[in-house]
Amino acid sequence: MSTRTALSASLSVAATALIVIAACPAAAQVYDCTLSSVAPRAVYQNQDSQQEGLKTRIGSTWRVVVTPKSITELRSNGQTFERPIANTYEKVRIARYQNCESNGECPTVERVFFFTRDGALTSATATYSDGTSSVSMRACKPGNANQPPRPAVLGARVTGSNRTPTVTGILNGSVKLSFLVDSGATDVVVPEDHFERLGIKPTGRVTAQIADGSSVLMRTFTIQSLTVGNAVAQNVIASISPRGSEALLGMSFLGRYKSWSINNSYLILNE
Repeated sequence: MSTRTALSASLSVAATALIVIAACPAAAQVYDCTLSSVAPRAVYQNQDSQQEGLKTRIGSTWRVVVTPKSITELRSNGQTFERPIANTYEKVRIARYQNCESNGECPTVERVFFFTRDGALTSATATYSDGTSSVSMRACKPGNANQPPRPAVLGARVTGSNRTPTVTGILNGSVKLSFLVDSGATDVVVPEDHFERLGIKPTGRVTAQIADGSSVLMRTFTIQSLTVGNAVAQNVIASISPRGSEALLGMSFLGRYKSWSINNSYLILNE
């Protein structure tokens, strides 16, 4: 075999190898992102149940799988959506698709995913062609494909004013209750009428000081699980207050976290 023939053969093999390598898709990247905002569609604006459903999704964790050709969202409600990438720029990838709704309308949705220069997903937004809705994710962090999504941010949406911030909590997976966030309360406090809905008995007593400075004797119990937004605490000590009083989210729950804050109507819990 001549030198020229051997060189041609080597180049042919090398070119074939390059083609094979180029044909192999890059490994998928997995991220866990927090849903940070949902603006309701106009078609739903008069339906209270739909509004409540959108609010409770705030703070939920969505897993996002990124490949060169598509981005797949695995949402907290079990739904999975694969979005083919329409345009790719240095730090942005855009997916466009139609979202058909129960009223027969199929507006075009533009989903924009933002990346760092190193190719790491940081956040995403979505807007409808008629401008009536947007969905945003933020705080995207690398996830583990072999493990369930881990919330990037723990916390819950806050209602009420800055002076009386309230969050929704679920006791033992069954009793839903609005809590006033109160770092001055040693324990979580549950009014007696709501405590009775749990179907359990008090386990102890504690002397507590109330706002006027006087002391009262309160019965206590243990909440097996207290869910606030996407945060879940086990075996939370709680006190029972008189019927009709305010439920308090006190330090027996808040104190389990390194720090907590209320920012932009959201209770953020830092582990």
